[in-house]
Amino acid sequence: MSEERPEAVMLSNNRRWNISSITLLVAVISVALYQLSSGFFEKNFEKSSELKSKEIKSIKEPSKLKYILYDGLNRSDILITVDRVLSRLGLEKIEVSNPSNLPNDWNLLWTFYYHESLNEFINWSDIKHHQKVNHFSGNYMLVSKSFLTTHGNFDFIPKGFLNSEDVQKYATAHPNKRFVIKLKSSRGVKLIEPSEMNFSQKSSDYFAQEFIDDPLLWNGYKFDFNIFVVITSVNPLRVYYYKKNVFLRFCLKPYSTANISDIDAYVIGTDHIACQSFPYVKAYVEAGYTYKDAFEGFIKEIGGDIDQVWKQVENVIRSTVLIKEKYMINGINRLKASKNSFFELYRFDMILDKNLKLYLMEVNMSPCTVPVTDRMHNKLMYEHLMFNLFTLIGIGTAYEKESFQFPNYDVESMVAYHDAITVKPKTCLSSSCNANCTSDACKFCWNCLSEDYRIEMIQALQEQMNRGYFTRVFPVQKEDIKEDLWKDITHLNKFYIEWFQEMCKKNKQFC
Repeated sequence: MSEERPEAVMLSNNRRWNISSITLLVAVISVALYQLSSGFFEKNFEKSSELKSKEIKSIKEPSKLKYILYDGLNRSDILITVDRVLSRLGLEKIEVSNPSNLPNDWNLLWTFYYHESLNEFINWSDIKHHQKVNHFSGNYMLVSKSFLTTHGNFDFIPKGFLNSEDVQKYATAHPNKRFVIKLKSSRGVKLIEPSEMNFSQKSSDYFAQEFIDDPLLWNGYKFDFNIFVVITSVNPLRVYYYKKNVFLRFCLKPYSTANISDIDAYVIGTDHIACQSFPYVKAYVEAGYTYKDAFEGFIKEIGGDIDQVWKQVENVIRSTVLIKEKYMINGINRLKASKNSFFELYRFDMILDKNLKLYLMEVNMSPCTVPVTDRMHNKLMYEHLMFNLFTLIGIGTAYEKESFQFPNYDVESMVAYHDAITVKPKTCLSSSCNANCTSDACKFCWNCLSEDYRIEMIQALQEQMNRGYFTRVFPVQKEDIKEDLWKDITHLNKFYIEWFQEMCKKNKQFC
């Protein structure tokens, strides 16, 4: 019996299709489908690419922070370091040749003179929270030489006098004291006998001040050291100083007061020996060290306690700013401006006497940061100072920003979530603080804090994270504040000092 083979395919007309026929059919269909589909996908890919290209073009690039520089002197060099550092940080400069043409869409306004010089061009009450200005209104009481020395009673500021009668009366009671006469507007310092002084408070451009007769000499030369100080906020007050470096200036001649007309021997004037030209300092700099290293090396070499010097520096800065803060608060209130829109960089000029007692001679607004071509170390110091300053106030941050405000809640939470600023959990978790906030003990609890208080705390935390080479001198522990100053500190400052102390208990690095 023959074997019966199964039919591969049975057609109605009984014709058979073998395997090779089926394979051929599949191949033909596949080619046809490929040709159809490739045309379809090609057209759609073109459309898709076109669409994507349009979408990319339509996406707006993030806005850059914008800054304006206004020197008021038509000197392109005077703010060159500020300009250079801001440019490197990616900010966009708005060129303004005439202050009457100031636009509204700026984030940072850096002026050389008091910003009051722009009063006729800017309505300060319209300044937004995300706009920053580099001067405080009312800071004249801090930077004016005559106001600094005649208003307040500090043992670290040589006593000043605004009229001849007062200085002569004081000289009679203190026969061993000597005095200099100074121009209120600039230097013009020279020793003078009290009997020869002839000026009045109302009409004169001069004032008188005690002379420090026994200055510490460095290789026979009188010198001062200058500290850069930043105030980022008033009421609550936040103050920092740049501790990586100092600037040093030396008299042109070895110290002597034998000939009072030879002011180059006892006055550190506009003409002076700068840091890098003084042999002792030059040796440090050429070996890769800072002016501060040279200064500390000298103090140690003569047997001085450098830690005590820095403690005096911090006390002088803190005490001086605390007593002058009220004038800045009043100035901002007069402008009806947001207090969060102002910050300031100062230079505190100090000298030491032979016993290493520190004296504050003056405070400079808009300190010189112009690098001289043959002084590379100055250029690097000023640029580093400015970079740290801008980082402190929120420009050189690690995330993209379109303003000085946080861009969104996610970024805010990532950088400074509120669990980083809350303190006293045992108190705040009690039933009494959960029920109401009337008790003073509950004032730091998150549910009891006003929005303004929360913002200030978050800003303080941001600055703590971004302070770089700046050291905070206020707020500090209560015991670091002189007792006679405590009674005049604002209620808000006392609140933040107490919060600061609690933060230090929670995280020692915060201190």
